[in-house]
Amino acid sequence: MRMLASGVVLGVALGAFVGRSWRPLLDADIKLIPVLVGSLVLRVIAPLAAAAAYPLYLSALALTAAAAVANVRLKGAIFVATGGVLNLLVVLANGGMPVDPAAVAAAGTRMPSDPLHVALTDASLLRPLADVIPLGIVHNVYSVGDFFIGAGGFLVPFMLLSRK
Repeated sequence: MRMLASGVVLGVALGAFVGRSWRPLLDADIKLIPVLVGSLVLRVIAPLAAAAAYPLYLSALALTAAAAVANVRLKGAIFVATGGVLNLLVVLANGGMPVDPAAVAAAGTRMPSDPLHVALTDASLLRPLADVIPLGIVHNVYSVGDFFIGAGGFLVPFMLLSRK
């Protein structure tokens, strides 16, 4: 979900930087905003919820994808939906998001110690969709789905702000 928030912030910032009007963003008919906000809240509280963490995490992923699908007419929303579905698939298949220990080391960070992540092993399913992409500059490891979500989160506000 950090990728979604980061993408949105960058999209708004770049749209504002190029001097576009805020009116199209303010006037946009974005559906299911409470669902999207709720999914972000669930993702934030999930690691703190012990036994309920995994179902909350699944719910956050599913709700993010559902809100994106409801807004598919907005440029970029299909990327958020695709990323949400990819992440949901790998999490469902493995009982958590698998994280590659080698990617963690390459990113200069530590393995997550929450109930939402599991170590990537030879037995992990859908391995290419797991958190296997190290980004040392931000000391984190991401999945392909995360990049789709981030790209969509950037494109939706940027394209709205770019309208004339």
